Amino acid sequence: MTELQQTGQTVFPTNMTRMWLSLLGTLGFTALGLWILFNPHPTMRFPSWVVVIFGAAAVLFFGVIGIPSLLFQMARRNRLLVDMERGLSFGSEKIGAQAEADIAWEEVKRVRSWGYGVNSFTIVNLKPEAYARVQRQSSTFNRVLTAANSKMIGENAYYFPATLKDNRQLPYVLEAVWTQKFGEPDYSQGPLA
Repeated sequence: MTELQQTGQTVFPTNMTRMWLSLLGTLGFTALGLWILFNPHPTMRFPSWVVVIFGAAAVLFFGVIGIPSLLFQMARRNRLLVDMERGLSFGSEKIGAQAEADIAWEEVKRVRSWGYGVNSFTIVNLKPEAYARVQRQSSTFNRVLTAANSKMIGENAYYFPATLKDNRQLPYVLEAVWTQKFGEPDYSQGPLA
């Protein structure tokens, strides 16, 4: 918050320690799935075909989907730039890379946190026209993921991942900027942050 007050901007970079730990966990679950898949020992509770399905599901989810996804995110190194005047810009840290989402403060309806503790996401509910624009800017994968998540977390919801450094502070920073620019937020739909 101090940096934001002094310079008018602050950056929430990707937490690479969390990314590496997630990758190690994903590799571990993939290895466990492979071990289960190739060593199906029937137990008194589960027949061997159930154990094989469990192993295959672990390999598919963690190995086939999880590992490439994490490697992509680690290479991309997303970051969120919070600018007191312009708004929010989320995208790759790479110089010259186009932002995935540029959101002006005027396009934001509500800011909140969803989840628990370290695994919480910061959610920004956007005005419908802003949400449609951000969806058009996003990659196909992010468009599908954001649309699916909007059904769970609210209408026109855009979320910033839990892998941002200091992500638990993010909703409070956004609420402070919102209050400074527009006054007290409307809490009729629940807390802003």
